[in-house]
Amino acid sequence: MLVTIASNSDNDASQFVNFFPEGLIIPKNAKIGVVNASYVLHEGYIVDATNNTFQLRLANMVDYSTITVADGVYKTADDLATAIQDALHAWLATQSTEVQVSFPVDQQTVSANQQGNEITIHLTFASEGKALDTLDSAGGNINAFIKDVAKAAGNEGQYVNLSSLPSNNDNYVATGDGAGNHFWLASLSKIGQNFYAIAEVRPQEVTTPQDMFLVHREDLAKANSPIRAQVNASSKVLIYELINGIHTQINVGTAPEITPDATIQIRLPAIESSSTQPHHAEYYLTTGGNEVEIAVDGTGGRYNVLPSDEFLLKYEFEGGSELGILPSQGDDAALNDAVLDSSINAAGGTYLAGDILTQSGSSGAGINVKVQAVQVGGMGAVLDYVLLSSGEGHSPGDILEFTGGAGGGFKLNVDSVQDNYAVTALGATYVTGTGVALNGGSGAGATCAIVSVDGSGGITGLTITNPGEDYNAGDVLTVDGGDGNAQVTIGAVVDSLVLIKGLQANLVENPPNQRPLVLYDSIAARMNTLSNLINCRDRYHGNGTLDISSSSEMVTNNRTASNLHIQLDSIGGGIESREVGVNGKTVAIVPLGDNSNAHAGLFNNELFNIIYHNLKNPEPLMNNELAVRLTDYQNNIIKSLFHPVTITFDIRPELE
Repeated sequence: MLVTIASNSDNDASQFVNFFPEGLIIPKNAKIGVVNASYVLHEGYIVDATNNTFQLRLANMVDYSTITVADGVYKTADDLATAIQDALHAWLATQSTEVQVSFPVDQQTVSANQQGNEITIHLTFASEGKALDTLDSAGGNINAFIKDVAKAAGNEGQYVNLSSLPSNNDNYVATGDGAGNHFWLASLSKIGQNFYAIAEVRPQEVTTPQDMFLVHREDLAKANSPIRAQVNASSKVLIYELINGIHTQINVGTAPEITPDATIQIRLPAIESSSTQPHHAEYYLTTGGNEVEIAVDGTGGRYNVLPSDEFLLKYEFEGGSELGILPSQGDDAALNDAVLDSSINAAGGTYLAGDILTQSGSSGAGINVKVQAVQVGGMGAVLDYVLLSSGEGHSPGDILEFTGGAGGGFKLNVDSVQDNYAVTALGATYVTGTGVALNGGSGAGATCAIVSVDGSGGITGLTITNPGEDYNAGDVLTVDGGDGNAQVTIGAVVDSLVLIKGLQANLVENPPNQRPLVLYDSIAARMNTLSNLINCRDRYHGNGTLDISSSSEMVTNNRTASNLHIQLDSIGGGIESREVGVNGKTVAIVPLGDNSNAHAGLFNNELFNIIYHNLKNPEPLMNNELAVRLTDYQNNIIKSLFHPVTITFDIRPELE
């Protein structure tokens, strides 16, 4: 009598029970043997601290970084590949902007082959088109305020968020901050393409000396910059190149003049990697939509851009914004009824961050208010602003109208007023004069002119001549000289902001076929402990892609046995097992897997030399179930078996 039992999803493939509702009649003194056994085997891969790491160095990374695969037992090579890919993607999300731009997460894959004995880690550099990218690292803002000249060199920080005024820690701009904010320009021939590099900027303030310059990635010092475009104090654009070790101005004739929101652009040529011909940068100025190449003189030599050159774009101001400065208009005693507190009445539209707006009208009698938009929202509505001049003659409740900038419709409510400054203690023995220091308060640097005194030398007329900075409304300043008792009380202060807009760079093959901002395509891998599992060697490529594949067929590291013991747990009075060295319940021993070393797949075993075992039943039995356990020789359950498992038994009666 042949009886077949099978596992299903309701039970464990390694130990299961089949029930016989009508009973299974077993004749007395019967014998039982196994005719056939089939099972699905996935021995799987154990990942732990001994084999769970590999390392990558991508884009402009200085050193290798370690990626850790989650520990666990992975049933198939596909499952293991998915775990490695998940670890790779999680690691990429923590890397610098350059790495993430160069190697987008969704393009980096890990897969197993159809046979399940090879895994490939596929890394690829992204070379799809991309427009000019703004060089910022603090969100989507494209502008930055510059304050402290000592920190305006472009190598100590990043873009400033425009949601508020700059603080003492937000006063410089850079495209490289020593961490994850390096954006390289390159004229290298890579991935079979020759790239055309562009760097550009739009300064709002053009009367402050400032520089856009390219420095080699190996040497970030401005003094060694070979290519430089400077806006001088007269708003002229001067071009400098490093020629024979000397920074030399190479403009032809009169240098062009820049206006606010004009764009300065440096362009690097595309160069064949084997080229020996001289190649030079080009310079362009765009004003009001009109683009003009800035003429340069090459008779004294030019800087020769080499195929191996890679540059970092940096921007520097020689002066900075001033916060908390004192009003310095020419009133003898005070600027009366200046705007102290204000709020937006109408946000207007189509403005740009940095726009300077001048009062053009008022519902009252006040004049001379000037503001600067520091944040704009959708459709160019002004969201935040600063007072550049607080005017005079205003009253609470006045509504002020403005003109200027790129938009229109902006209005302010005057919420409160106060004299900007006033002589609140006359002192004595003062004399008229200029350059008189104002001491005290929260700021520094302010001076005044004493324009009139009374018979006791008390100050009756005073004008601020140097506004200083970092003062606060309410500061009380002492006038130097005299008896030292004259005081000026500050009612309000204003800010003067220097603004840079849209510092950008990219690499362009030939417009309109544009290339990414970051093009640095070296890929290096150290397989580290993961090589113990998937037989991969350390690899290096420089052409934009790298496949790291198993160098030989993978072998499961979860091999627990060579043979499968089929045991019957519930039948009759027991079994007289004829298998040697087993626990008395084994009715057959079959190979686990095969000799291919794959240890995965569906295996079927036909037993041609069936060994029959006596059942200890002197009388016929009615059995309602058969319970099977599949173990190794030490009676340990084989956990790498999966549904369906089927076993066919032959139950034979006693021979008469």
